[in-house]
Amino acid sequence: MSAMSGVPADERIGTPSETIGLVGCAIAQLHAVPVEFCPFDERLNVRLTKAKSDIDLGAVDSGQFDERNQGISPTHLLARLIDTIPDSEDLVVVHGDATFANIVLDSSGKVGFIDCGRSGIADRYIDLSVIAREIENNFGQEWMDTFFIAYGLGRTWDRVKMRYYADLYELF
Repeated sequence: MSAMSGVPADERIGTPSETIGLVGCAIAQLHAVPVEFCPFDERLNVRLTKAKSDIDLGAVDSGQFDERNQGISPTHLLARLIDTIPDSEDLVVVHGDATFANIVLDSSGKVGFIDCGRSGIADRYIDLSVIAREIENNFGQEWMDTFFIAYGLGRTWDRVKMRYYADLYELF
């Protein structure tokens, strides 16, 4: 770890294309780190267990849920997630909370990550779903392909997994 200057990606430096391209490349580099170098486990079973614990503690605020999940209780959302677990996990090293506020950009094109408390081995869509929401909120849906091309998935990203992990993120 080292300090770097810069601003959060939601305060962007440059054009949307430059910002989204930098974020896409940086997340791809993070996801390319060999999982054997990561001692932290954030796989789906771990995340679902953490979500249940937070729900039991009353720490999940359904009032903060995205519009598509408004009116659903955290317990109901968790049950739906358990019932629809994806068939497989594409394990990489994830940031775990890859909001634009946690991605720092500087004017030279360097990218850094902060608030890495949920980093670990998990499905790449944990990060991709959060970043997709950030792109939609900050730039608009039309910029999604720009991100996924910079990331390396092109236009072939998995929309079902994207939705699943976006719903899981609601519980954190």
